[in-house]
Amino acid sequence: MKIRLCLIVLFLFNFGKETNAAKNNKKPTFRITTSLSAPYVVSIRDPSTLNEQQTELNIKLFDGYLIDLLNILAKEVGFAYNISLVKDGMYGIADADGEWRGMVGEVYRGVISLN
Repeated sequence: MKIRLCLIVLFLFNFGKETNAAKNNKKPTFRITTSLSAPYVVSIRDPSTLNEQQTELNIKLFDGYLIDLLNILAKEVGFAYNISLVKDGMYGIADADGEWRGMVGEVYRGVISLN
């Protein structure tokens, strides 16, 4: 929980910097990854039943305390987001080759914007 809150604080710090989206009066859209961990993030619909177009429309798949916080931040700060489950189910770990896996790896590789 502490790691996720730290990432939210870092996100808000970075969000305060001027972006191209802000210059164009357009809400930036962030790609966010998470793992299921009740009561913080719970699945209300099986993501595998949706096609790519439905996922892009951000059909509500998740609920929980962190999702509620994310919705409040999105509304107050002014951004949009697409959320998905981390592919390997891990928070973050470096393998023997030094390559990061999990949510940390997805942020490091630029696959997602925030976890």
